[in-house]
Amino acid sequence: MKKNKILFVFTVISCVFFYLHSKSSEITKENWQQVREQIWSLYQKEALNNKNKSTSSIKITDKFIINGDKKMPYVYLRKGKKPKNGWPLFISLHGGGIDTRVQGPHDSQVNDREWAVQKYFFKNGVYSPDGIYFIPRMTDDRVGRWVSLYNIEIFREVIKDAILSKNVDPNRVYIMGISQGGYGTATMGPLFADYFAAAGSMAGGMEIQVENLLNLPFRSDIGEFDRGYDRIKLARESHKRLDILNKKEKGLYYINELTVQKGRGHSIDYSLTPKWLIKYTRNPYPKKIIWKVSKNDFFKKNFYWIGVVPKKKKRIGFKIEANVQDNNIYITARQNCIKYRRVWSDLHVYDVVVNLSDDIVDLDKKVSIFVNGSKKIGKKFTRKKSTLLETMIERREKYYSFPVQVVLKIEKNRKLYYDKYNR
Repeated sequence: MKKNKILFVFTVISCVFFYLHSKSSEITKENWQQVREQIWSLYQKEALNNKNKSTSSIKITDKFIINGDKKMPYVYLRKGKKPKNGWPLFISLHGGGIDTRVQGPHDSQVNDREWAVQKYFFKNGVYSPDGIYFIPRMTDDRVGRWVSLYNIEIFREVIKDAILSKNVDPNRVYIMGISQGGYGTATMGPLFADYFAAAGSMAGGMEIQVENLLNLPFRSDIGEFDRGYDRIKLARESHKRLDILNKKEKGLYYINELTVQKGRGHSIDYSLTPKWLIKYTRNPYPKKIIWKVSKNDFFKKNFYWIGVVPKKKKRIGFKIEANVQDNNIYITARQNCIKYRRVWSDLHVYDVVVNLSDDIVDLDKKVSIFVNGSKKIGKKFTRKKSTLLETMIERREKYYSFPVQVVLKIEKNRKLYYDKYNR
């Protein structure tokens, strides 16, 4: 697998660099998006031609997505006409979950039935918006959780593969789920907020990482008589926190909606959520980002146009806030102290990566970057085709390829910060 990955990357780089040297080397504010389109077209062609030399450990067949010894059955269903910018993609997670009575990973009749319900909703118009619907079945009934590590890895691969090979619009990817699928949505929404345009949890309520939803519209639907597992209480608490944050941001961020459906129990009107989701389009370059991660979360290297590079193998919780004002970027980067979750210090276990394009700042002018109150950089950057290509290969998406990348090293200090709201 490692040999295939090296061969694939070498092939892509060789083809694209042939293009780079056969054209003008200069990238300007006026042409950089055109250059990105040309490089993406070449990258996409080579990636599809070399799909059998997959760079991922996850294998996608006609009936299963395989991650190690785990197999996820799935179907793709499609309705309507493809929009100009590509298909909307709905990831639709069924309910059910753990079944301790079964012997095999796909022996639960409950999960079979719930999977069939999702397909029924598509075919009978409960899910009415046009688009491509990815409808997976629970990978292992004996575990019964959508947020197991092998599932999270699969979903990330599904999104990237759908963008690459199914003409999916990267800015119109949605996630929704019912019951156990609602819990999966409420977990993966904040974790992958930079991948989704909106997220909707149905018949599921839980405490969620609300701060990461700064730029991701989030909806919850619950029946008024659905009192199991404190669903209504937890959903109300999460949306109350979202409303407080939304008010703080003067209504510009933290779009959210909680609907407690009257007269309903655990079974509700599921048609409302996809209609609400489809109204939103992802902004891959928000002017403000909050990225909060616990040490036990699935590790991601990037979140929108911010990233991290671990200096050591040690994992630790961190919080990065990035804010663009004029041509200045203000970053606050903290990490959890090992023993006390509510005590923070300046982030030094990871380097911070800032990816830039003219969608974020004016690269024809000097860009100043401030970290934890101190100015780290003030200079005019040069747009590079090689950086566009490198970031495109790393993230396998057109909109997350950037002509400028800056790596910031933050020194360790003894100053501590207390956050009474950290959980």
